[in-house]
Amino acid sequence: MTTFLISLLPVSLGIWCIHILFQKDMIFEKAGNWIEKKLGEYWSKPVVSCPICMSSVWGLIGFFAIRYFFNVDLPYKQIVPFVFCLCGLNTLLSKLTTKERIIVDE
Repeated sequence: MTTFLISLLPVSLGIWCIHILFQKDMIFEKAGNWIEKKLGEYWSKPVVSCPICMSSVWGLIGFFAIRYFFNVDLPYKQIVPFVFCLCGLNTLLSKLTTKERIIVDE
Protein backbone atom coordinates (compact mmCIF):
# COMPACT_ATOMS: atom_id res chain seq x y z
CA MET A 1 0.00 0.00 0.00
CA THR A 2 2.80 2.42 0.83
CA THR A 3 4.51 1.61 -2.49
CA PHE A 4 1.27 2.41 -4.28
CA LEU A 5 0.85 5.75 -2.50
CA ILE A 6 4.49 6.78 -2.85
CA SER A 7 4.45 5.90 -6.56
CA LEU A 8 1.72 8.51 -7.07
CA LEU A 9 4.11 11.33 -6.15
CA PRO A 10 6.55 11.28 -9.10
CA VAL A 11 3.69 10.88 -11.58
CA SER A 12 1.80 13.78 -10.01
CA LEU A 13 4.90 15.96 -10.02
CA GLY A 14 5.47 15.09 -13.67
CA ILE A 15 1.91 16.08 -14.53
CA TRP A 16 2.31 19.42 -12.75
CA CYS A 17 5.65 19.95 -14.52
CA ILE A 18 4.09 19.37 -17.93
CA HIS A 19 1.14 21.60 -17.07
CA ILE A 20 3.34 24.49 -15.94
CA LEU A 21 5.71 24.24 -18.92
CA PHE A 22 2.84 24.74 -21.37
CA GLN A 23 1.30 27.76 -19.61
CA LYS A 24 1.52 31.38 -20.72
CA ASP A 25 5.02 32.94 -20.52
CA MET A 26 6.68 29.51 -20.13
CA ILE A 27 9.07 27.66 -22.42
CA PHE A 28 6.45 25.63 -24.32
CA GLU A 29 3.72 28.29 -24.51
CA LYS A 30 3.64 28.24 -28.33
CA ALA A 31 3.44 24.46 -28.42
CA GLY A 32 0.60 24.60 -25.87
CA ASN A 33 -1.27 27.10 -28.03
CA TRP A 34 -0.75 24.87 -31.06
CA ILE A 35 -2.03 21.80 -29.17
CA GLU A 36 -5.09 23.70 -27.99
CA LYS A 37 -5.76 24.98 -31.52
CA LYS A 38 -5.40 21.54 -33.11
CA LEU A 39 -7.21 19.49 -30.45
CA GLY A 40 -9.67 22.09 -29.23
CA GLU A 41 -10.20 23.21 -25.66
CA TYR A 42 -12.03 20.05 -24.60
CA TRP A 43 -9.41 17.56 -25.82
CA SER A 44 -6.38 19.66 -24.87
CA LYS A 45 -7.32 19.50 -21.19
CA PRO A 46 -6.16 15.87 -20.69
CA VAL A 47 -3.01 16.56 -22.69
CA VAL A 48 -1.61 19.83 -21.27
CA SER A 49 -4.24 22.20 -19.89
CA CYS A 50 -5.78 20.70 -16.72
CA PRO A 51 -3.74 18.77 -14.12
CA ILE A 52 -6.85 17.00 -12.86
CA CYS A 53 -7.85 15.93 -16.37
CA MET A 54 -4.25 15.08 -17.23
CA SER A 55 -4.38 12.28 -14.66
CA SER A 56 -6.21 10.10 -17.17
CA VAL A 57 -3.70 10.26 -20.02
CA TRP A 58 -0.48 10.92 -18.14
CA GLY A 59 -1.49 8.59 -15.31
CA LEU A 60 -1.44 5.64 -17.71
CA ILE A 61 1.89 6.74 -19.13
CA GLY A 62 3.23 7.34 -15.61
CA PHE A 63 2.04 3.94 -14.38
CA PHE A 64 4.32 2.25 -16.90
CA ALA A 65 7.09 4.85 -16.58
CA ILE A 66 7.52 4.19 -12.85
CA ARG A 67 8.01 0.53 -13.70
CA TYR A 68 10.88 1.45 -16.02
CA PHE A 69 12.52 4.40 -14.25
CA PHE A 70 11.92 3.57 -10.58
CA ASN A 71 11.60 -0.22 -10.79
CA VAL A 72 8.25 -0.11 -8.98
CA ASP A 73 6.31 -3.19 -9.98
CA LEU A 74 2.64 -2.46 -9.32
CA PRO A 75 0.14 -5.11 -10.46
CA TYR A 76 -1.75 -4.30 -13.64
CA LYS A 77 -5.06 -4.58 -11.77
CA GLN A 78 -4.10 -1.36 -9.96
CA ILE A 79 -4.13 0.81 -13.11
CA VAL A 80 -7.68 2.09 -12.56
CA PRO A 81 -7.23 2.81 -8.81
CA PHE A 82 -3.89 4.44 -9.64
CA VAL A 83 -5.51 6.86 -12.09
CA PHE A 84 -8.38 7.67 -9.70
CA CYS A 85 -6.02 8.26 -6.76
CA LEU A 86 -3.80 10.38 -8.99
CA CYS A 87 -6.82 12.43 -9.99
CA GLY A 88 -7.70 12.93 -6.32
CA LEU A 89 -4.14 13.92 -5.43
CA ASN A 90 -4.01 16.42 -8.28
CA THR A 91 -7.39 17.83 -7.20
CA LEU A 92 -6.06 18.41 -3.69
CA LEU A 93 -2.88 20.00 -5.04
CA SER A 94 -4.92 22.18 -7.38
CA LYS A 95 -7.12 23.38 -4.54
CA LEU A 96 -4.05 24.15 -2.42
CA THR A 97 -2.28 26.09 -5.16
CA THR A 98 -5.16 28.24 -6.41
CA LYS A 99 -7.38 30.85 -4.82
CA GLU A 100 -10.29 28.39 -4.80
CA ARG A 101 -9.20 26.63 -1.62
CA ILE A 102 -12.66 25.76 -0.36
CA ILE A 103 -13.74 22.44 -1.80
CA VAL A 104 -17.40 22.71 -0.73
CA ASP A 105 -19.19 26.03 -0.26
CA GLU A 106 -21.52 26.16 2.72
